[in-house]
Amino acid sequence: MAIVVDASVVVAAVSPDELGYSESLALIREIHRRRVVLMEPPQYLLELYAVLTRSPRQLRELGFMTHDAPVVIEFRPLDDRELEHALGWLSSTFPGECPTRGGDLTYVWVAWQEAVPLVTLDAGLHKFRSPGLDIRWRREQLRVWGDEVRPDG
Repeated sequence: MAIVVDASVVVAAVSPDELGYSESLALIREIHRRRVVLMEPPQYLLELYAVLTRSPRQLRELGFMTHDAPVVIEFRPLDDRELEHALGWLSSTFPGECPTRGGDLTYVWVAWQEAVPLVTLDAGLHKFRSPGLDIRWRREQLRVWGDEVRPDG
């Protein structure tokens, strides 16, 4: 079982004052409980580090994740050929203006390539919904596996 989780979800899961905190924390707990593999683009950890170290947020640790029971992250590289294929797919699937920008596109690409859901709090990314691309946004993120995950754990 695998999923792509946008960095916005992890940031919300460790930021009690963030919109989507309860839902995001519940999802991260469920990912951990079910031992779901995160498939992520190469910049995932760098993006998290950049946001969380420069953040004025009050951050909360994810104490249930330990060295003995970590969340497994598999990175999906984007070489030149992959990038060219991704740009071709984006321009043919979303002609005209792209719904988002920058590194966020790599989350969409990984989800599409791996045929796994993408969970995000980013309002731009949910606009990528299309046949063959399952994007869960806001409250929908709690229905990733078909059963409701409750925010209260």
